[in-house]
Amino acid sequence: SMLFGGASEEGISLFEVEPSGAYTGYYATGIGSNKDLVDKFFIEHYDRNMAIDKGITLGLQSLLSASSEDEAKKCNEESLDVAVISRKDMKARYLDTADVKKFLSKVK
Repeated sequence: SMLFGGASEEGISLFEVEPSGAYTGYYATGIGSNKDLVDKFFIEHYDRNMAIDKGITLGLQSLLSASSEDEAKKCNEESLDVAVISRKDMKARYLDTADVKKFLSKVK
């Protein structure tokens, strides 16, 4: 599976695309071996109207909550890429390593 995010006049979109070509739209989701744990985390904590900083923090919390201790130790600003799409200008951008480090410090 792959996750694709984008923006249009209708708003921000997130899709999970399967190798078969099937796709499903989400507000928040994960992929991989612990997808069910991440999805449960988002069901409990996600709010469509949250600020972007809260969304970044929540995404990182979901990643760490579904990771083993060893995997969580390997999560750092060098091993993670974080991208956001702004509702204001509908442009995607990657956070720099200093910003990723700042957000990780809130959740580790």
